[in-house]
Amino acid sequence: MRRPAARTLSLVVRSVTGRRSACLRSARKRLDRGFAGVPPVADDTPVTCSRGDEDPDALTEIGHARLDEFGETGDERVLAAAVAAYERAIEVLPPGEEQWTFLSNLGNALREVYEASRDRTALDRAADLLERALHGLSSEDADRAVVLDNLALVLRDRSGDLGYLDELRKAAELHRDALAAYGDGPERAR
Repeated sequence: MRRPAARTLSLVVRSVTGRRSACLRSARKRLDRGFAGVPPVADDTPVTCSRGDEDPDALTEIGHARLDEFGETGDERVLAAAVAAYERAIEVLPPGEEQWTFLSNLGNALREVYEASRDRTALDRAADLLERALHGLSSEDADRAVVLDNLALVLRDRSGDLGYLDELRKAAELHRDALAAYGDGPERAR
C-alpha cells in the first residue's frame, strides 16, 4: 500500500534557468489537462519550445506531476515516466546552466524507485546524484539544507538495507548540518 501524500523528500520546484517562458507556460497548460494535465504514460511526445528544443524546466514540471501521480496511484510505470522526464531535463540542459536542482530532483525520484522496488542500484545512483547536487551549491546557499536532508535520507536507507553503521553516522551528520542550515525557518520542522 502506498503511503499518503506526506513525503520524506523535498523537490526543488523553481525554475533554475529563470526562464518563465512560453515553454514553461506550455507545460503548465499540458499539466492542466487530463490527470494533472500530463499525457498518458504511453505518450512519449516531448515538451518542446518554439525553437524546437525540449525545455528542461517544462520536463521537470512533467516529472513533478508524474511523481505526484505515482504518490496517488502507486503505479510504477508512472514513476518510471517521472524518472525519464527528470533524466531528459538533465540531458537537454544548456551547457553552463546550474544543474543542482535537476540532479536533486532525479536523485529524489530514484529514492522513490528504491522505496517501491528495493532496487539498490537506484539508491546508489540517487546518492551519487545528490552528492553531485550538493557540490554544486555553496555553503551559504539557502537551498543547501534541502539537498543535505535528502542525501541524508538516501544514506539512511542504504545503512538500513546493508547495516552499514558508517552510512548511518554520515546520515545523522548530514541531518544535523541540514538542521543548522535551515535555521529557524519553516523547513526546520521536517
